[in-house]
Amino acid sequence: MFNLAFIKVNNSTNPIQIIMKIKSVNHDIDIICDAVAVVTKANPMARDRVRENVDARRIVYKVCREMLNLTYIRIARYFDKNHASVLHGLKHFDALFETDRDFRNNYNAVVEVIGSVEFDSNIIDSQDILVDYVNLKSETMDIKQKYEMLLRSLSIKVDEKLDQLFMPIHNDLLHKLIQDDNCSRDLKKTLGNVLQIKIKNTNLTF
Repeated sequence: MFNLAFIKVNNSTNPIQIIMKIKSVNHDIDIICDAVAVVTKANPMARDRVRENVDARRIVYKVCREMLNLTYIRIARYFDKNHASVLHGLKHFDALFETDRDFRNNYNAVVEVIGSVEFDSNIIDSQDILVDYVNLKSETMDIKQKYEMLLRSLSIKVDEKLDQLFMPIHNDLLHKLIQDDNCSRDLKKTLGNVLQIKIKNTNLTF
């Protein structure tokens, strides 16, 4: 199930140790998958999108992160997926754990079942952690950019609505509002823009 092409061997790495480490990780995740399958009556290894199987896989992801300290990449390799799929599954896990009682009970039952198991693969791979960090940082930057674009878009739409709202107000009243000390700086700016548009439109009609 693991793709050995993912493993980069440097001069100081013993290939036998890498293979044993992979087998150890596989074995531990196998145990978790079996426990989840017994508790949930679902198949976390299924390739379909059946809700029960998807939820079971999310529980496996969470247990692998919490109890084995595995990186997103390492978990993804086991399931022949990319790290984004694991990250997405874990985001849904958090929401389901808060809102779905059956899902929460299943997770707690799995944790209780395997609580006494001594896993062998709780080994941190520095290379995988670095790749995880880079990928997460990239995704965070992407989310930040989308958030900033959304804010700019909302700001433009709000300004347009305000312009439409104040457009019918007489120019003299707009002047008085702008000169009012209780008027906020942002509102004065908006009113000033409205006034300029109205004056410009008036000039164009002559």
